[in-house]
Amino acid sequence: MLVTLVLVEGGCGLLSGFFSRLFGGRGGGDKRTTCSEQGRKTAGGQPLSKKLEQNIQMIRDMFYESSDLRIKEVPLGGRKAPQLCVIHIATLTDHDIVHRDVINPIVVWARPQQLGGLRHRDQVEELKRRVLTAQSVKTVETDTELAGHLLEGNTVILIAGHTSALSVESRGWPGRGIQEPSVEITTRGPRLAFTETIKDNVALLRRRIKDPALTIEQLHVGDKSKTDVRLCYLRDLAPKRLVDELRRRVKAVQTDMILDSGQLENLIRDHPISLFTTMRSTERPDSVASELNDGRIALLLDGTPFALIAPSTFAALFVSAEDHYVGFPASSVLRIIRFVGFGLSVVLTPFYVALTTFHQELVPLPLLLNVAATQTGVPFPVVVSALIAEMVIEVLREAGVRLPQQFGPAVSIVGALVLGQAAVQAGFVPPGLVIVVTTAAIASFSVPRTEVIISFRLIRVALLLMASVLGFMGLVLGTVLVVYHLASLKSLGMPYLALYTPGRVSYLAEDYVLAPQRIKRPVRPTAAANRVRSGPPPELLDPTSGPHRKGTKR
Repeated sequence: MLVTLVLVEGGCGLLSGFFSRLFGGRGGGDKRTTCSEQGRKTAGGQPLSKKLEQNIQMIRDMFYESSDLRIKEVPLGGRKAPQLCVIHIATLTDHDIVHRDVINPIVVWARPQQLGGLRHRDQVEELKRRVLTAQSVKTVETDTELAGHLLEGNTVILIAGHTSALSVESRGWPGRGIQEPSVEITTRGPRLAFTETIKDNVALLRRRIKDPALTIEQLHVGDKSKTDVRLCYLRDLAPKRLVDELRRRVKAVQTDMILDSGQLENLIRDHPISLFTTMRSTERPDSVASELNDGRIALLLDGTPFALIAPSTFAALFVSAEDHYVGFPASSVLRIIRFVGFGLSVVLTPFYVALTTFHQELVPLPLLLNVAATQTGVPFPVVVSALIAEMVIEVLREAGVRLPQQFGPAVSIVGALVLGQAAVQAGFVPPGLVIVVTTAAIASFSVPRTEVIISFRLIRVALLLMASVLGFMGLVLGTVLVVYHLASLKSLGMPYLALYTPGRVSYLAEDYVLAPQRIKRPVRPTAAANRVRSGPPPELLDPTSGPHRKGTKR
Protein backbone atom coordinates (compact mmCIF):
# COMPACT_ATOMS: atom_id res chain seq x y z
CA MET A 1 0.00 0.00 0.00
CA LEU A 2 2.83 2.43 0.84
CA VAL A 3 4.57 1.67 -2.45
CA THR A 4 1.29 2.25 -4.32
CA LEU A 5 0.78 5.64 -2.65
CA VAL A 6 4.34 6.67 -3.50
CA LEU A 7 3.88 5.65 -7.15
CA VAL A 8 0.54 7.49 -7.42
CA GLU A 9 1.96 10.62 -5.85
CA GLY A 10 5.00 10.53 -8.13
CA GLY A 11 2.82 10.01 -11.20
CA CYS A 12 0.57 12.93 -10.24
CA GLY A 13 3.65 15.09 -9.78
CA LEU A 14 4.94 14.16 -13.22
CA LEU A 15 1.54 14.85 -14.82
CA SER A 16 1.15 18.20 -13.05
CA GLY A 17 4.65 19.21 -14.14
CA PHE A 18 3.91 18.15 -17.72
CA PHE A 19 0.64 20.08 -17.92
CA SER A 20 2.12 23.12 -16.18
CA ARG A 21 4.89 23.23 -18.80
CA LEU A 22 2.44 22.61 -21.67
CA PHE A 23 -0.17 25.20 -20.71
CA GLY A 24 1.92 27.50 -18.58
CA GLY A 25 2.59 29.88 -21.49
CA ARG A 26 6.11 31.16 -21.00
CA GLY A 27 7.00 28.70 -18.27
CA GLY A 28 6.14 30.96 -15.34
CA GLY A 29 4.12 28.29 -13.51
CA ASP A 30 7.09 26.41 -12.07
CA LYS A 31 8.65 28.50 -9.29
CA ARG A 32 11.45 26.10 -8.46
CA THR A 33 14.97 27.28 -9.13
CA THR A 34 17.25 24.89 -10.96
CA CYS A 35 20.98 24.53 -10.38
CA SER A 36 21.79 26.32 -13.62
CA GLU A 37 19.58 29.25 -12.61
CA GLN A 38 21.28 29.47 -9.23
CA GLY A 39 24.63 29.47 -10.98
CA ARG A 40 23.52 32.29 -13.25
CA LYS A 41 22.29 34.34 -10.31
CA THR A 42 25.56 34.05 -8.41
CA ALA A 43 27.91 34.30 -11.40
CA GLY A 44 28.90 37.94 -11.00
CA GLY A 45 32.54 37.41 -11.95
CA GLN A 46 35.79 37.88 -10.08
CA PRO A 47 37.24 41.38 -9.62
CA LEU A 48 40.33 42.26 -11.62
CA SER A 49 43.74 42.12 -9.98
CA LYS A 50 46.18 45.00 -9.62
CA LYS A 51 48.90 42.85 -11.17
CA LEU A 52 48.97 43.19 -14.92
CA GLU A 53 50.60 39.80 -15.47
CA GLN A 54 47.89 38.06 -13.48
CA ASN A 55 45.12 39.71 -15.52
CA ILE A 56 46.82 38.80 -18.80
CA GLN A 57 47.20 35.19 -17.73
CA MET A 58 43.56 35.09 -16.68
CA ILE A 59 42.53 36.23 -20.18
CA ARG A 60 44.83 33.69 -21.84
CA ASP A 61 43.35 30.90 -19.73
CA MET A 62 39.80 32.09 -20.37
CA PHE A 63 40.19 32.11 -24.18
CA TYR A 64 42.61 29.17 -24.20
CA GLU A 65 45.17 30.88 -26.42
CA SER A 66 42.74 31.55 -29.29
CA SER A 67 44.50 32.38 -32.54
CA ASP A 68 42.55 35.62 -33.06
CA LEU A 69 43.26 36.97 -29.54
CA ARG A 70 45.61 39.96 -29.75
CA ILE A 71 47.54 41.19 -26.68
CA LYS A 72 49.87 44.20 -27.07
CA GLU A 73 51.93 45.32 -24.05
CA VAL A 74 53.08 48.95 -23.85
CA PRO A 75 55.64 50.40 -21.36
CA LEU A 76 54.77 53.71 -19.69
CA GLY A 77 57.12 56.64 -19.09
CA GLY A 78 60.23 54.99 -20.55
CA ARG A 79 60.12 51.97 -18.21
CA LYS A 80 61.33 48.64 -19.52
CA ALA A 81 58.59 46.51 -17.93
CA PRO A 82 55.16 46.82 -19.59
CA GLN A 83 52.69 48.77 -17.50
CA LEU A 84 49.75 48.81 -19.97
CA CYS A 85 48.14 46.18 -22.14
CA VAL A 86 45.73 46.48 -25.13
CA ILE A 87 43.61 43.37 -25.78
CA HIS A 88 41.13 42.69 -28.58
CA ILE A 89 39.84 39.87 -30.78
CA ALA A 90 40.97 40.50 -34.34
CA THR A 91 38.00 38.78 -36.03
CA LEU A 92 35.48 40.95 -34.19
CA THR A 93 37.15 44.38 -34.28
CA ASP A 94 37.92 46.99 -36.91
CA HIS A 95 41.67 47.09 -37.48
CA ASP A 96 41.66 50.79 -38.39
CA ILE A 97 39.66 51.80 -35.31
CA VAL A 98 41.94 49.85 -32.96
CA HIS A 99 45.12 51.42 -34.32
CA ARG A 100 43.80 54.92 -34.99
CA ASP A 101 41.67 55.46 -31.86
CA VAL A 102 43.38 53.21 -29.30
CA ILE A 103 46.96 52.10 -29.94
CA ASN A 104 48.39 55.22 -31.60
CA PRO A 105 47.04 57.68 -28.97
CA ILE A 106 48.29 55.42 -26.17
CA VAL A 107 51.79 55.14 -27.68
CA VAL A 108 52.03 58.94 -27.88
CA TRP A 109 50.62 59.38 -24.38
CA ALA A 110 53.02 56.77 -22.93
CA ARG A 111 56.11 58.90 -23.67
CA PRO A 112 57.98 60.27 -20.63
CA GLN A 113 57.30 63.90 -21.53
CA GLN A 114 53.57 63.20 -21.62
CA LEU A 115 53.39 61.33 -18.33
CA GLY A 116 55.60 63.69 -16.40
CA GLY A 117 53.86 64.89 -13.23
CA LEU A 118 50.80 62.62 -13.71
CA ARG A 119 49.91 60.65 -10.60
CA HIS A 120 49.50 56.89 -10.95
CA ARG A 121 45.94 56.87 -9.66
CA ASP A 122 44.86 59.40 -12.30
CA GLN A 123 46.08 57.42 -15.29
CA VAL A 124 42.77 55.65 -15.96
CA GLU A 125 40.75 58.88 -15.87
CA GLU A 126 43.34 60.61 -18.06
CA LEU A 127 43.04 57.86 -20.65
CA LYS A 128 39.26 57.88 -20.54
CA ARG A 129 38.74 61.63 -20.81
CA ARG A 130 41.60 63.02 -22.91
CA VAL A 131 43.55 60.31 -24.71
CA LEU A 132 41.05 57.87 -26.21
CA THR A 133 39.10 59.39 -29.10
CA ALA A 134 36.61 56.55 -29.65
CA GLN A 135 32.90 57.12 -29.42
CA SER A 136 32.21 54.95 -26.38
CA VAL A 137 34.57 54.22 -23.48
CA LYS A 138 33.30 52.22 -20.49
CA THR A 139 34.83 51.01 -17.23
CA VAL A 140 35.12 47.25 -16.57
CA GLU A 141 35.48 45.86 -13.04
CA THR A 142 35.25 42.03 -13.29
CA ASP A 143 36.62 39.28 -15.52
CA THR A 144 33.11 38.33 -16.71
CA GLU A 145 32.44 41.87 -17.91
CA LEU A 146 35.87 41.98 -19.55
CA ALA A 147 35.21 38.77 -21.50
CA GLY A 148 31.77 40.03 -22.53
CA HIS A 149 33.19 43.29 -23.90
CA LEU A 150 35.88 41.42 -25.84
CA LEU A 151 33.29 39.09 -27.39
CA GLU A 152 31.19 42.09 -28.40
CA GLY A 153 34.05 43.41 -30.51
CA ASN A 154 35.41 45.99 -28.06
CA THR A 155 39.05 46.67 -27.18
CA VAL A 156 40.04 46.38 -23.51
CA ILE A 157 42.88 48.37 -21.89
CA LEU A 158 44.52 47.13 -18.67
CA ILE A 159 46.91 49.22 -16.55
CA ALA A 160 49.18 47.82 -13.84
CA GLY A 161 48.17 48.85 -10.33
CA HIS A 162 44.48 49.39 -11.19
CA THR A 163 41.57 47.04 -10.52
CA SER A 164 39.49 48.51 -13.32
CA ALA A 165 39.93 48.34 -17.10
CA LEU A 166 38.65 50.44 -19.99
CA SER A 167 36.53 49.08 -22.84
CA VAL A 168 36.59 50.97 -26.15
CA GLU A 169 33.97 50.35 -28.82
CA SER A 170 35.71 48.99 -31.93
CA ARG A 171 33.27 46.57 -33.55
CA GLY A 172 34.02 45.68 -37.13
CA TRP A 173 32.96 42.15 -38.08
CA PRO A 174 32.06 41.33 -41.69
CA GLY A 175 28.43 41.68 -42.72
CA ARG A 176 26.06 41.73 -45.67
CA GLY A 177 25.34 45.03 -47.34
CA ILE A 178 21.88 46.60 -47.45
CA GLN A 179 19.82 44.99 -50.21
CA GLU A 180 16.26 44.84 -51.47
CA PRO A 181 13.63 42.84 -49.55
CA SER A 182 13.52 39.20 -50.60
CA VAL A 183 10.27 38.17 -48.87
CA GLU A 184 8.06 41.27 -48.69
CA ILE A 185 8.37 42.37 -52.30
CA THR A 186 6.38 45.40 -53.48
CA THR A 187 6.00 47.08 -56.85
CA ARG A 188 6.11 50.54 -55.29
CA GLY A 189 7.86 51.77 -52.18
CA PRO A 190 11.34 51.77 -50.61
CA ARG A 191 13.83 49.16 -51.77
CA LEU A 192 15.73 48.76 -48.49
CA ALA A 193 15.61 45.81 -46.11
CA PHE A 194 17.14 44.99 -42.75
CA THR A 195 20.48 43.17 -42.60
CA GLU A 196 22.15 40.89 -40.06
CA THR A 197 24.06 43.83 -38.51
CA ILE A 198 22.00 45.49 -35.80
CA LYS A 199 23.90 48.77 -36.07
CA ASP A 200 22.78 49.16 -39.69
CA ASN A 201 19.20 48.23 -38.77
CA VAL A 202 19.05 50.90 -36.07
CA ALA A 203 20.43 53.44 -38.56
CA LEU A 204 17.73 52.52 -41.10
CA LEU A 205 15.09 53.04 -38.43
CA ARG A 206 16.57 56.32 -37.19
CA ARG A 207 16.67 57.59 -40.75
CA ARG A 208 12.90 57.26 -41.05
CA ILE A 209 11.91 58.48 -37.57
CA LYS A 210 13.73 61.73 -36.83
CA ASP A 211 12.14 62.18 -33.43
CA PRO A 212 13.95 62.29 -30.05
CA ALA A 213 11.03 60.32 -28.61
CA LEU A 214 12.28 57.23 -30.44
CA THR A 215 13.76 55.12 -27.64
CA ILE A 216 16.11 52.23 -28.36
CA GLU A 217 16.98 50.11 -25.31
CA GLN A 218 19.77 47.53 -25.40
CA LEU A 219 19.20 44.07 -23.94
CA HIS A 220 21.04 40.74 -24.12
CA VAL A 221 19.58 37.22 -24.33
CA GLY A 222 21.32 33.86 -24.31
CA ASP A 223 23.83 32.70 -21.71
CA LYS A 224 26.37 31.73 -24.38
CA SER A 225 25.37 33.73 -27.46
CA LYS A 226 24.77 37.04 -25.58
CA THR A 227 22.63 38.15 -28.53
CA ASP A 228 22.21 41.90 -28.77
CA VAL A 229 18.52 42.87 -28.70
CA ARG A 230 17.16 46.38 -29.20
CA LEU A 231 13.76 47.34 -27.83
CA CYS A 232 12.39 50.16 -30.02
CA TYR A 233 9.34 52.31 -29.30
CA LEU A 234 8.11 55.92 -29.24
CA ARG A 235 7.87 57.14 -25.66
CA ASP A 236 4.87 59.39 -26.25
CA LEU A 237 2.85 56.72 -28.11
CA ALA A 238 3.66 53.22 -26.83
CA PRO A 239 1.72 52.23 -23.68
CA LYS A 240 4.11 51.93 -20.75
CA ARG A 241 2.57 48.71 -19.47
CA LEU A 242 3.12 47.02 -22.83
CA VAL A 243 6.74 48.20 -22.95
CA ASP A 244 7.36 46.97 -19.41
CA GLU A 245 5.72 43.62 -20.15
CA LEU A 246 7.77 43.02 -23.31
CA ARG A 247 10.98 44.06 -21.55
CA ARG A 248 10.18 41.69 -18.67
CA ARG A 249 9.60 38.78 -21.05
CA VAL A 250 12.86 39.35 -22.90
CA LYS A 251 14.84 39.58 -19.67
CA ALA A 252 13.15 36.42 -18.33
CA VAL A 253 14.39 34.28 -21.24
CA GLN A 254 16.68 31.54 -19.91
CA THR A 255 18.45 29.72 -22.73
CA ASP A 256 21.95 29.16 -24.04
CA MET A 257 21.68 30.60 -27.55
CA ILE A 258 19.35 32.84 -29.53
CA LEU A 259 20.32 32.89 -33.20
CA ASP A 260 17.17 34.27 -34.85
CA SER A 261 14.12 36.33 -34.07
CA GLY A 262 11.93 33.26 -34.52
CA GLN A 263 13.57 31.57 -31.53
CA LEU A 264 12.95 34.61 -29.36
CA GLU A 265 9.36 34.87 -30.59
CA ASN A 266 8.61 31.30 -29.52
CA LEU A 267 9.92 32.09 -26.03
CA ILE A 268 8.08 35.35 -25.36
CA ARG A 269 4.78 35.16 -27.26
CA ASP A 270 1.54 34.57 -25.40
CA HIS A 271 0.37 31.28 -26.92
CA PRO A 272 3.38 29.19 -28.00
CA ILE A 273 1.27 26.19 -29.12
CA SER A 274 -1.20 28.19 -31.21
CA LEU A 275 -1.15 27.88 -35.00
CA PHE A 276 -1.54 31.64 -35.37
CA THR A 277 1.43 33.85 -34.63
CA THR A 278 0.73 36.65 -32.17
CA MET A 279 3.83 38.67 -33.10
CA ARG A 280 4.38 40.03 -36.58
CA SER A 281 7.77 39.75 -38.29
CA THR A 282 8.99 42.02 -41.08
CA GLU A 283 12.19 42.78 -42.97
CA ARG A 284 11.17 46.29 -44.05
CA PRO A 285 12.27 49.38 -42.06
CA ASP A 286 9.34 51.41 -43.41
CA SER A 287 6.87 48.87 -42.00
CA VAL A 288 8.54 49.03 -38.58
CA ALA A 289 8.46 52.84 -38.64
CA SER A 290 4.75 52.81 -39.51
CA GLU A 291 3.97 50.36 -36.70
CA LEU A 292 5.95 52.41 -34.16
CA ASN A 293 3.95 55.47 -35.20
CA ASP A 294 0.79 53.54 -34.29
CA GLY A 295 2.04 52.92 -30.74
CA ARG A 296 3.45 49.42 -31.18
CA ILE A 297 6.86 48.05 -30.11
CA ALA A 298 9.61 46.49 -32.21
CA LEU A 299 12.44 44.11 -31.38
CA LEU A 300 15.65 44.10 -33.43
CA LEU A 301 18.09 41.20 -33.03
CA ASP A 302 21.71 41.11 -34.03
CA GLY A 303 22.33 38.42 -36.63
CA THR A 304 18.85 38.33 -38.17
CA PRO A 305 17.27 40.57 -40.84
CA PHE A 306 13.75 40.25 -39.43
CA ALA A 307 12.22 42.48 -36.75
CA LEU A 308 9.43 41.50 -34.37
CA ILE A 309 6.43 43.78 -33.83
CA ALA A 310 4.03 43.53 -30.91
CA PRO A 311 1.18 43.66 -30.18
CA SER A 312 -0.26 42.22 -33.37
CA THR A 313 -3.81 41.55 -34.54
CA PHE A 314 -5.50 39.19 -36.96
CA ALA A 315 -5.92 41.98 -39.50
CA ALA A 316 -2.13 42.41 -39.67
CA LEU A 317 -1.95 39.12 -41.59
CA PHE A 318 -3.47 40.84 -44.62
CA VAL A 319 -1.53 44.12 -44.49
CA SER A 320 1.18 44.75 -47.05
CA ALA A 321 3.65 47.62 -47.14
CA GLU A 322 2.43 48.44 -50.63
CA ASP A 323 -1.02 49.41 -49.29
CA HIS A 324 0.32 52.77 -48.11
CA TYR A 325 1.95 53.68 -51.43
CA VAL A 326 -0.84 53.02 -53.94
CA GLY A 327 -4.28 54.58 -54.31
CA PHE A 328 -7.06 53.61 -51.95
CA PRO A 329 -9.23 51.78 -54.56
CA ALA A 330 -6.41 49.42 -55.55
CA SER A 331 -5.26 48.85 -51.99
CA SER A 332 -8.81 48.16 -50.79
CA VAL A 333 -9.43 45.67 -53.59
CA LEU A 334 -6.11 43.95 -52.90
CA ARG A 335 -6.90 43.58 -49.21
CA ILE A 336 -10.30 42.08 -50.00
CA ILE A 337 -8.62 39.68 -52.45
CA ARG A 338 -6.17 38.61 -49.73
CA PHE A 339 -9.01 37.95 -47.30
CA VAL A 340 -10.92 35.96 -49.93
CA GLY A 341 -7.73 34.04 -50.73
CA PHE A 342 -7.36 33.19 -47.05
CA GLY A 343 -10.92 31.86 -46.96
CA LEU A 344 -10.46 29.81 -50.13
CA SER A 345 -7.18 28.32 -48.96
CA VAL A 346 -8.80 27.12 -45.73
CA VAL A 347 -12.32 25.95 -46.68
CA LEU A 348 -12.26 25.23 -50.43
CA THR A 349 -11.05 21.61 -50.27
CA PRO A 350 -13.20 20.69 -47.21
CA PHE A 351 -16.20 22.31 -48.92
CA TYR A 352 -15.66 20.19 -52.06
CA VAL A 353 -15.34 16.99 -50.03
CA ALA A 354 -18.48 17.72 -47.99
CA LEU A 355 -20.43 18.70 -51.10
CA THR A 356 -19.55 15.63 -53.15
CA THR A 357 -19.85 13.20 -50.25
CA PHE A 358 -22.94 14.26 -48.28
CA HIS A 359 -24.78 17.00 -50.14
CA GLN A 360 -25.00 15.98 -53.79
CA GLU A 361 -28.52 17.45 -54.01
CA LEU A 362 -27.03 20.96 -53.86
CA VAL A 363 -24.96 20.40 -57.01
CA PRO A 364 -26.62 21.10 -60.40
CA LEU A 365 -27.38 17.91 -62.27
CA PRO A 366 -25.03 18.48 -65.27
CA LEU A 367 -22.13 19.31 -62.95
CA LEU A 368 -22.97 16.38 -60.70
CA LEU A 369 -22.90 14.00 -63.66
CA ASN A 370 -19.50 15.33 -64.72
CA VAL A 371 -18.11 14.96 -61.20
CA ALA A 372 -19.48 11.42 -60.92
CA ALA A 373 -17.96 10.54 -64.30
CA THR A 374 -14.51 11.80 -63.26
CA GLN A 375 -14.65 9.77 -60.04
CA THR A 376 -15.42 6.56 -61.86
CA GLY A 377 -12.56 4.13 -61.47
CA VAL A 378 -10.89 5.97 -58.58
CA PRO A 379 -10.19 3.30 -55.92
CA PHE A 380 -10.08 5.72 -52.97
CA PRO A 381 -12.78 7.80 -51.30
CA VAL A 382 -12.80 11.52 -51.99
CA VAL A 383 -11.26 12.38 -48.63
CA VAL A 384 -8.34 9.97 -49.16
CA SER A 385 -7.73 11.35 -52.66
CA ALA A 386 -7.84 14.88 -51.23
CA LEU A 387 -5.26 14.00 -48.58
CA ILE A 388 -2.99 12.42 -51.21
CA ALA A 389 -3.26 15.51 -53.43
CA GLU A 390 -2.58 17.81 -50.46
CA MET A 391 0.51 15.80 -49.51
CA VAL A 392 1.88 15.87 -53.06
CA ILE A 393 1.32 19.65 -53.32
CA GLU A 394 3.08 20.27 -50.00
CA VAL A 395 6.02 18.02 -50.96
CA LEU A 396 6.44 19.88 -54.25
CA ARG A 397 6.23 23.24 -52.49
CA GLU A 398 8.81 22.25 -49.90
CA ALA A 399 11.11 20.82 -52.56
CA GLY A 400 10.88 24.05 -54.57
CA VAL A 401 11.91 26.05 -51.50
CA ARG A 402 14.85 23.81 -50.49
CA LEU A 403 16.36 23.29 -53.92
CA PRO A 404 18.89 25.77 -55.32
CA GLN A 405 17.41 28.87 -56.91
CA GLN A 406 18.31 27.67 -60.41
CA PHE A 407 16.34 24.42 -60.07
CA GLY A 408 13.58 25.15 -57.53
CA PRO A 409 10.95 26.84 -59.76
CA ALA A 410 11.54 24.39 -62.63
CA VAL A 411 11.20 21.32 -60.39
CA SER A 412 8.05 22.61 -58.67
CA ILE A 413 6.28 23.60 -61.91
CA VAL A 414 7.31 20.55 -63.96
CA GLY A 415 6.71 18.23 -61.00
CA ALA A 416 3.20 19.60 -60.45
CA LEU A 417 2.29 19.22 -64.13
CA VAL A 418 3.77 15.76 -64.57
CA LEU A 419 2.58 14.28 -61.29
CA GLY A 420 -0.87 15.85 -61.58
CA GLN A 421 -1.42 14.54 -65.08
CA ALA A 422 -0.01 11.12 -64.19
CA ALA A 423 -2.18 10.87 -61.05
CA VAL A 424 -5.31 11.72 -63.02
CA GLN A 425 -4.52 9.25 -65.80
CA ALA A 426 -3.65 6.52 -63.31
CA GLY A 427 -6.97 7.01 -61.54
CA PHE A 428 -5.60 7.92 -58.11
CA VAL A 429 -7.15 11.40 -58.01
CA PRO A 430 -10.19 12.80 -59.87
CA PRO A 431 -9.51 15.83 -62.11
CA GLY A 432 -11.96 18.08 -60.27
CA LEU A 433 -10.23 17.47 -56.97
CA VAL A 434 -6.86 18.36 -58.50
CA ILE A 435 -8.28 21.72 -59.62
CA VAL A 436 -9.71 22.40 -56.16
CA VAL A 437 -6.51 21.47 -54.27
CA THR A 438 -4.23 23.49 -56.55
CA THR A 439 -6.57 26.50 -56.33
CA ALA A 440 -6.49 26.33 -52.53
CA ALA A 441 -2.70 26.06 -52.55
CA ILE A 442 -2.32 29.07 -54.87
CA ALA A 443 -4.83 31.09 -52.83
CA SER A 444 -2.71 30.63 -49.69
CA PHE A 445 0.09 32.64 -51.32
CA SER A 446 -2.14 35.71 -51.56
CA VAL A 447 -1.55 36.36 -47.84
CA PRO A 448 1.65 38.47 -47.48
CA ARG A 449 2.59 36.90 -44.15
CA THR A 450 4.56 33.78 -45.05
CA GLU A 451 4.91 32.66 -41.41
CA VAL A 452 1.19 31.75 -41.22
CA ILE A 453 0.96 29.69 -44.42
CA ILE A 454 1.81 26.54 -42.46
CA SER A 455 -1.11 27.39 -40.13
CA PHE A 456 -3.49 27.52 -43.09
CA ARG A 457 -2.30 24.07 -44.22
CA LEU A 458 -2.94 22.47 -40.84
CA ILE A 459 -6.33 24.13 -40.42
CA ARG A 460 -7.33 22.98 -43.92
CA VAL A 461 -6.44 19.37 -43.08
CA ALA A 462 -8.41 19.52 -39.79
CA LEU A 463 -11.48 20.97 -41.52
CA LEU A 464 -11.10 18.38 -44.28
CA LEU A 465 -11.32 15.53 -41.78
CA MET A 466 -14.32 17.06 -40.01
CA ALA A 467 -16.11 17.68 -43.32
CA SER A 468 -15.50 14.08 -44.41
CA VAL A 469 -17.30 12.82 -41.28
CA LEU A 470 -20.11 15.35 -40.69
CA GLY A 471 -20.42 17.18 -44.00
CA PHE A 472 -21.37 20.85 -43.85
CA MET A 473 -22.12 20.49 -40.15
CA GLY A 474 -18.52 19.48 -39.51
CA LEU A 475 -17.23 22.31 -41.69
CA VAL A 476 -19.34 24.86 -39.81
CA LEU A 477 -18.35 23.38 -36.44
CA GLY A 478 -14.67 23.53 -37.35
CA THR A 479 -14.98 27.11 -38.56
CA VAL A 480 -16.67 28.10 -35.29
CA LEU A 481 -13.86 26.47 -33.32
CA VAL A 482 -11.25 28.38 -35.32
CA VAL A 483 -13.05 31.69 -34.73
CA TYR A 484 -13.40 30.86 -31.03
CA HIS A 485 -9.67 30.12 -30.86
CA LEU A 486 -8.87 33.44 -32.55
CA ALA A 487 -11.11 35.28 -30.07
CA SER A 488 -9.30 33.65 -27.14
CA LEU A 489 -5.82 34.64 -28.30
CA LYS A 490 -3.90 37.58 -26.88
CA SER A 491 -0.90 39.45 -28.17
CA LEU A 492 1.22 40.94 -25.40
CA GLY A 493 -1.82 40.81 -23.16
CA MET A 494 -4.13 42.52 -25.70
CA PRO A 495 -6.98 40.57 -27.38
CA TYR A 496 -6.10 39.29 -30.84
CA LEU A 497 -9.53 40.43 -32.15
CA ALA A 498 -9.74 43.57 -30.02
CA LEU A 499 -11.12 45.78 -32.81
CA TYR A 500 -13.94 43.41 -33.75
CA THR A 501 -16.13 43.82 -30.67
CA PRO A 502 -19.72 45.10 -31.02
CA GLY A 503 -19.89 48.85 -31.48
CA ARG A 504 -16.60 48.94 -33.41
CA VAL A 505 -17.80 47.80 -36.81
CA SER A 506 -16.21 50.85 -38.41
CA TYR A 507 -12.77 49.68 -37.22
CA LEU A 508 -13.44 46.28 -38.78
CA ALA A 509 -14.31 47.92 -42.10
CA GLU A 510 -11.16 50.06 -42.03
CA ASP A 511 -9.02 46.94 -41.69
CA TYR A 512 -10.15 45.59 -45.04
CA VAL A 513 -11.33 48.68 -46.95
CA LEU A 514 -8.90 51.59 -46.90
CA ALA A 515 -10.41 55.04 -47.06
CA PRO A 516 -8.76 57.90 -48.99
CA GLN A 517 -6.02 59.61 -47.04
CA ARG A 518 -7.92 62.93 -46.96
CA ILE A 519 -10.97 61.46 -45.21
CA LYS A 520 -9.32 58.65 -43.27
CA ARG A 521 -9.89 58.80 -39.54
CA PRO A 522 -6.51 59.85 -38.05
CA VAL A 523 -6.65 57.60 -34.97
CA ARG A 524 -3.95 55.41 -33.44
CA PRO A 525 -5.86 52.48 -31.91
CA THR A 526 -2.90 51.15 -29.90
CA ALA A 527 -1.32 54.37 -28.62
CA ALA A 528 -1.85 55.30 -24.98
CA ALA A 529 -1.58 59.06 -25.54
CA ASN A 530 -1.63 61.34 -28.57
CA ARG A 531 -4.16 58.98 -30.13
CA VAL A 532 -5.15 61.46 -32.85
CA ARG A 533 -2.62 62.32 -35.52
CA SER A 534 -2.29 65.75 -37.08
CA GLY A 535 -5.37 67.10 -38.80
CA PRO A 536 -6.41 66.55 -42.41
CA PRO A 537 -4.16 67.86 -45.20
CA PRO A 538 -4.64 71.49 -46.24
CA GLU A 539 -7.26 72.33 -48.80
CA LEU A 540 -6.07 72.26 -52.36
CA LEU A 541 -6.31 75.42 -54.43
CA ASP A 542 -7.91 75.50 -57.82
CA PRO A 543 -5.02 76.01 -60.29
CA THR A 544 -7.34 77.59 -62.86
CA SER A 545 -8.51 80.36 -60.53
CA GLY A 546 -5.11 81.68 -59.51
CA PRO A 547 -3.82 82.11 -55.97
CA HIS A 548 -6.49 83.10 -53.49
CA ARG A 549 -7.23 82.76 -49.82
CA LYS A 550 -10.12 81.09 -48.15
CA GLY A 551 -13.06 83.47 -47.73
CA THR A 552 -11.99 85.92 -50.44
CA LYS A 553 -13.88 86.56 -53.65
CA ARG A 554 -12.37 86.13 -57.08
